[in-house]
Amino acid sequence: MLGRQPASKYIFFIIDVIVLSFSFALSLAHNYSVLPSKESTLFKTIFSSFELYISLVTISLLSFLCFDLYKRNYIITIYRQTILILKSLLITGIVAVVILFLSYNFHLMVVPFRKIVLLYIIYSLVFSFVFRSLIARSIFIFLANKKVLQRKVLIVGCNRAGKYLGKYLEKSTVNDFVIVGYLDDIKPPGEIVYNEYRNLGTLKTIKNVVSEKKVDEILIAIDNLSYDRLIVILEKCLETNKMVRIYSNVLLVIAEKLHVELYGDIPV
Repeated sequence: MLGRQPASKYIFFIIDVIVLSFSFALSLAHNYSVLPSKESTLFKTIFSSFELYISLVTISLLSFLCFDLYKRNYIITIYRQTILILKSLLITGIVAVVILFLSYNFHLMVVPFRKIVLLYIIYSLVFSFVFRSLIARSIFIFLANKKVLQRKVLIVGCNRAGKYLGKYLEKSTVNDFVIVGYLDDIKPPGEIVYNEYRNLGTLKTIKNVVSEKKVDEILIAIDNLSYDRLIVILEKCLETNKMVRIYSNVLLVIAEKLHVELYGDIPV
């Protein structure tokens, strides 16, 4: 499953690890003058600081994940992304305070960790806004529109939903999708579905189509699809070991309640 994710998500994850680690290093360096000079106490300080570093960065990354900060619809925004970063870091601070309280009871508070946590949150928010919300976002959009960061998409379904999805992806302001074509059991192979995009085959030939066209992602978009038929199509698509997403009008209603990803305004 992890290997099917877009490269952009891994890039943003690496950026987050670097930014959070740098923020912790700065917050620790800011308190360098209060570190103990005795060798035995210094060892405890280093050990406790490493524990705090692992805890803060891990909690921060999990918070980012819970707030969907690695999904495309948040990566390409500034305001919404920054608000979610702030919420994630505030949760990190709250959880860290609880950990520090327990650590204090076990005499692990050998340096002013509360101040370090506060500085960590401040530095992380500032640097995440600069490097993630501004710089990385702008680079991502630029590379996507320059056809450097793009994913080849195969749309399963040639009816109204499939055509609508293809039309929207083609006109998306962040052009990081390349539609290779459609797949449908009803229309004959080779028939034009939308613009220059053709039906490339049937569900039985999906593995060959994915391999030939080097598809990165499969989008299922079929109107009035029964549950049993959806399961059959989904299982067949999953056999390709590619990322599979489903577009349905139902998702428009429940998008706010489910952790769906938005391709523009389209929930999948």
